[in-house]
Amino acid sequence: MVFAQAETDSTIYQVVKEMPRFPGCEEQDTTMAAKYKCSQQVLLSFVYQNIVYPLEARQENISGTVVASFVVEKDGSVSQPTLLKDIGGGCGDATLKVIDLINKAGVRFRPGQKDGKPVRVRMTIPVKFELKEAPPYVVVDGDSIWVQLDTPLQYLSGDEGLSTYLEEKVKYPDSALDSCLVGNINVQIRVDRQGGVKVLDMTDYCNLGFDFWFETTNAMTSTYGQWMVATYDGNPVPSVYEVTIPFRPTASAACQTKIADFDAANQMANDAVKLYSEEKVEEALAKLTEAIRIFPDNASHYYLRGQIYINQKEFTKACEDLAKAKEIAQLNDYDEVMSVICR
Repeated sequence: MVFAQAETDSTIYQVVKEMPRFPGCEEQDTTMAAKYKCSQQVLLSFVYQNIVYPLEARQENISGTVVASFVVEKDGSVSQPTLLKDIGGGCGDATLKVIDLINKAGVRFRPGQKDGKPVRVRMTIPVKFELKEAPPYVVVDGDSIWVQLDTPLQYLSGDEGLSTYLEEKVKYPDSALDSCLVGNINVQIRVDRQGGVKVLDMTDYCNLGFDFWFETTNAMTSTYGQWMVATYDGNPVPSVYEVTIPFRPTASAACQTKIADFDAANQMANDAVKLYSEEKVEEALAKLTEAIRIFPDNASHYYLRGQIYINQKEFTKACEDLAKAKEIAQLNDYDEVMSVICR
């Protein structure tokens, strides 16, 4: 069915045999219909990650669904964003802005196909605006974690006391003494109402390995009963606490150069964050590049530089950094972003 037609090259179709698909699902070994359904979900995910709920709509308690359409061109870019249904409060404009962002982010659809050739196709997208009062907790893998608190979770003897305890408790694994492995492990624990401790997540940015994970888990779970439990509305509630545990092979003189390189690279990364906050983008990138040169096995530096590249819309470089970070740390945090920027 043809929506508008002037000459053959400018025809805009409403429906074709192979509809345009947002990137992120093409590697799936499945049917075209399944790929299209997946692509619609990824498109909506992109929209909801980037859309801003207008202040006017919040103040006026406006919610509902905006319906917009746009044309996917033969090269996969989008054009002619149009509102089919608006709910006011700036929601329509917010929807058009996020559609415009598709081009600005360098994202390209797989264009629609008719008779084996790319054609222009008009697509329609519903965008929901919902005002919800957030509950005081979130659920992570079946565990309730309070994020609104009257009093926060605290170690009984304070942060310094926890640092002292962990310095004594955490042991550098004997199995790694000859390897000079150096790095930090970030660990997130959940402390329940009774003071019980469970490790929720660990981030091994330097790929230290299982023996280091074991030491981290053992040290953190041994703090059972040593916490002042968080409270909400006068009652004890489960909450989370994050700790960074450093691993240094201090007994090995042969490893001192690597330790010094690790610490120097971390300082450079901290300097880069400060420079970037001062809008000194090129200087920040230079600092991170030098940090990576000195110590190339820390995924956090690649993540940081990749994020700056994304903000600067240098998506090829961002993709390379995020892929390297994932290779080192085996994290999936940026998979959805990578599905959009890595083409």
